[in-house]
Amino acid sequence: MTADDRRRRSRNRKNTPRCLTHTTFPFSLSFFSGKLSVAGRQTILDELVRDGRAEWEDAGVKKRCTIFWKSLEDWASLIYAWAKEEGKIGDIFTLYEIRCSDEQEYTPFYNMHEGTFRSALKVLAEDGRAILFEQEGEEGIKFFDLA
Repeated sequence: MTADDRRRRSRNRKNTPRCLTHTTFPFSLSFFSGKLSVAGRQTILDELVRDGRAEWEDAGVKKRCTIFWKSLEDWASLIYAWAKEEGKIGDIFTLYEIRCSDEQEYTPFYNMHEGTFRSALKVLAEDGRAILFEQEGEEGIKFFDLA
């Protein structure tokens, strides 16, 4: 394995969100003799969700939560900055092209967890920087210039 392969693998691990349940780290630490109540755990995770750093996988039950390496707004801003720098504003792309094509290999969102990627794109759509659509079974995005 080359040094580039190791860096790429390390970067891709950082882009993979961590899914926590109420029994996993950081809620069950071997050196911590006490336990945080379920309500306390949910309060912490709710705050991370409110801050945009996590997302409930099962919003109604609140037993599984994905915690992000960066907030969704941070990911959205990175993707939008890339689109502006690369002259992609006004063009249409499939979500796969942006996330997985070889051209994106050195972007921070290359091979990013698909759910987190989609959530970040929804942030762009909600504030008008992009529109998400589906056509003939392909999901796509078009970026807009808000300048």
